[in-house]
Amino acid sequence: MWTKPIKGTSPEGKIVNIIVLDSEGLGAIDVDANHDSRIFTLVMLVSSYFLFNSLGSIDEESLENL
Repeated sequence: MWTKPIKGTSPEGKIVNIIVLDSEGLGAIDVDANHDSRIFTLVMLVSSYFLFNSLGSIDEESLENL
């Protein structure tokens, strides 16, 4: 997590604090599928926006993995 909030503006024009949170990637070979589900669920619950980082273009397999 970035330690200092970034000042931003909401669509309504209100000043808001933006907190950047980076999670570990999905699909690690040393953990089970439940681990990935828990990480993904936690990230989605605490986030207003989700950025998906992928090597190359996002294909059907990438979307299925989400």
